[in-house]
Amino acid sequence: MPVRVAVFTDEINRQDPASALELASDWGVEAVEIRTVPSGRFPRASDEELRELGRQIEGAGLAVSGVSPGLLKTPVTDPQAREQIETLMPR
Repeated sequence: MPVRVAVFTDEINRQDPASALELASDWGVEAVEIRTVPSGRFPRASDEELRELGRQIEGAGLAVSGVSPGLLKTPVTDPQAREQIETLMPR
């Protein structure tokens, strides 16, 4: 299985995903990873914001190689970890 180079869009430009996607495409990157969007961490974005981001990714000719919902920033034994898993998993 070939390995693709991917970049986090928010490391290119957190406030303007379209600009980040355009640059990634210009650089020859094939895939992006999503961690944050202008409204905050990926799983807390509105459905409309996620749909728009999907349209932008598709329009840039890129794939999504992964998403980072920010889970397990606490020890797995911490009760907060279970709450994060239940509320922050991508929909």
